[in-house]
Amino acid sequence: MTMELSRRALLQGGVAAGAAVLGGVVAASSLTSCAPQGDGAGKELSSTGGQEVPSPITTTYDCDIVVMGCGFSGLAACVQAAESGAKVIGLEASTATGGGAYGIEGTLGIDTPLSRENGVTVDTVALLNSEMQASQWRADGLCWLDLLNNSADNIDWLIGQGVPFSGLVDDYWGREYATFHWYEGGHASEGYSKTMTDRAEELGVQFLLSTTGKQLVFGDDGSVAGVYAETADGWIQVNAKAVIMAGGSFANDPELLSHIGFHSDRILMAYEGGLGHSLRMAISAGGRDDSVHACGGSCPAVEALPPSSIVWGVLNEQMFYLNYDFVWINENCERFFREDAGSTAGKNLENQTPPQWAQKDVYILFDSAMYEKYALNAEDFEGDASYPVAERYMEVIDEAVKTNNGNSLYRSDTIAGLAEPFGLDPQALEKFVSEYNAMCAAGKDTVWGKDPQYLLPLSTPPYYIAKPVNHVMNTFGGIATNRHFQVITNEREPIERLYAIGNDGCMLYRNVYNIGVPGGISAHCVNSGRNAAKHAVEHCL
Repeated sequence: MTMELSRRALLQGGVAAGAAVLGGVVAASSLTSCAPQGDGAGKELSSTGGQEVPSPITTTYDCDIVVMGCGFSGLAACVQAAESGAKVIGLEASTATGGGAYGIEGTLGIDTPLSRENGVTVDTVALLNSEMQASQWRADGLCWLDLLNNSADNIDWLIGQGVPFSGLVDDYWGREYATFHWYEGGHASEGYSKTMTDRAEELGVQFLLSTTGKQLVFGDDGSVAGVYAETADGWIQVNAKAVIMAGGSFANDPELLSHIGFHSDRILMAYEGGLGHSLRMAISAGGRDDSVHACGGSCPAVEALPPSSIVWGVLNEQMFYLNYDFVWINENCERFFREDAGSTAGKNLENQTPPQWAQKDVYILFDSAMYEKYALNAEDFEGDASYPVAERYMEVIDEAVKTNNGNSLYRSDTIAGLAEPFGLDPQALEKFVSEYNAMCAAGKDTVWGKDPQYLLPLSTPPYYIAKPVNHVMNTFGGIATNRHFQVITNEREPIERLYAIGNDGCMLYRNVYNIGVPGGISAHCVNSGRNAAKHAVEHCL
């Protein structure tokens, strides 16, 4: 069987985060290397550890390096490996390469020609210490050091591959450090994904789309020797001397998200990828499960409001992410954090998520004045012209309350009336609101210290109560790696021939994604992809 692929097919279709999917450790008879296997006929297979080998195998491929997931980091690995002389196959579960690149706007760089042209200088020692302190010195400092030291060369390498940058270098909307190198047009979905896909093909990389890696092939000596992958036509076997996993994240796996702290029954799926299967694959191969230390890129969402995929701007399910006036309480009608936490500590919106994890239930209170202020003052960035905020904001909330998807949004002319839908104590709720309004009148939050500009009383009916879920867009970390991005065991020993890059193999953060240093994750994707590919070429081929 031969797969016919076109460049158009590679660049069309939906967005996916990667190709690595749930699987286990299996063995191929007498398979200890990736030498050519003749006409590609399926080999006789056995099972290991009680797990059956997929059958039948319709096609067998042979290569030096197989990259599972051809998103941002996977494309970097494909190009670097092929540029270094390796025969590369890229497996992509989606119908197109590119993965999460659609949401990437720029990349970190220090002391680059572009930064010098912009008159930007960065104190790398201060930056390094800032990031380590943000993780309470639990992140891998050597990975940070490598990333910063390699950043200029990585950007030069991307430019050499033809990836277009706008020329602007700044602090990304007022972050702590001016490290952000903007891609041309403000996004990488076209310039990076298409350019790197074209470059990979030019170097001889073979992409297999709609092809999901599910199990590792192991040789008789126990070394990683390839991947079994599933297609619409059945199973294929890809024999390889090294496997680089670039699965993207486990943002759509509620069980794994619960390891971080999320409530598993309150997850709103962000996209079709990010199923966490590469993490499960690594664990099945003896890799250390580091998911408890991973962090998520998430925001609160109210299901009753229009999906962000339909109304891109402010009047959607994610509007509570941007509003510090609204008031958060738990099931006991207690405020449990300062609602403007996202505007403090480096303006990191992710600070708004962890406080929810310690509560049994969380709710958001707001009144008509708060909603109107938000709707009329917030910027409708890249908004749908058919959805003008000033004209339709009341229509949006009326429709949301009427349809009430997820039973997540209610309103009442009284504060006590907000208690009933979620079984709250009406007297406790009235008492809380009275005390909160008194603080607003005094202009001082005597409990949590919220900025006075966000202290608005709950005094203009009708009143609203919402029960949010977590809209998880991505996760960072999960598979423990060393600085070469080899998957490591509980004893910190590398598993030979097995690598994890990008979001899956990110050791830069611990539990909270710190964005004081803008462009860090995208820079890590390039750095990890290149580093793993070069290490695999040097040590596995």
